[in-house]
Amino acid sequence: MTSICSLLSFMTAVALFCCGCRTAAPGYRSLSNSEIALHPPTRLAFPLRIGPFQRSFAQQKLDDPKSIRVGYSYEGKHSPNIITITVERSNVSPAEMIWSLKQAFTTANPDAAISAPLSADSPALLHDWQTVAIDYYGFVADFPPSMRHQPQRRLYGARTYGGYTLLLDSTPFYPDFGNVILPATDRLVSELFPN
Repeated sequence: MTSICSLLSFMTAVALFCCGCRTAAPGYRSLSNSEIALHPPTRLAFPLRIGPFQRSFAQQKLDDPKSIRVGYSYEGKHSPNIITITVERSNVSPAEMIWSLKQAFTTANPDAAISAPLSADSPALLHDWQTVAIDYYGFVADFPPSMRHQPQRRLYGARTYGGYTLLLDSTPFYPDFGNVILPATDRLVSELFPN
């Protein structure tokens, strides 16, 4: 239950960020650039820029300073996509975490379907990660009213690293944009989490 609550808090924070809110979610505080340079327990670095991504926010859990979440914005044209990575201790396995995310998402979006498997040409996303991509119809507020429900895709990934659980979550992207977002995310993952 604690993991589900953490997951809902995490998703709320992503939603707040995507709506333009720059303040940290309840229970978190925003980190300065100097504070997020390195996550001491795992020795993971979160540089300001990796390929087509720029770090857009970093937050630390108030009751567990070793738990953080970092967002990277894709800077491609016409793409507001954000990849959020949460680093925290968890007693839930990556497979269980992905199962919970999938269940929560498909419950909230009954028409959602698990998309085709990620490409085998994407080793960083597949190696040591439990992943799922979900296809669904999402609401796009800035589209004309007749076009606001569009096919979209969401990517989740989870793995362990240095005694911590890593959760990767993408904001929605169009399925036909996957040939851009997935390789870019692959590079982000490869550089952030060397094996």
